[in-house]
Amino acid sequence: MDSVWRLFDGMVERDVVSWNTVIGGNVESGLYEEALAMVRQMTHVGLRPDSFTLSTVLPIFAESGSVSNGKETHGYAIKMAWIEKRLWK
Repeated sequence: MDSVWRLFDGMVERDVVSWNTVIGGNVESGLYEEALAMVRQMTHVGLRPDSFTLSTVLPIFAESGSVSNGKETHGYAIKMAWIEKRLWK
């Protein structure tokens, strides 16, 4: 992850894809707090998490048993119309 961080830190313009790549790397490395902190930083710089961002961080909440955070993330996905409220009609 060190080389990824150096590359990311050296980027002049960071888009959602570059943020998602580093967030995903943190999740894969078990660095869950860092991944969630990056999602917060991403929003502070004016970028909106996309469906890939959310699908990357949802397993963190499942593994940690944080049902409320998982529900909040799921609700955000519904609000953004990434998933339907009712899966079965």
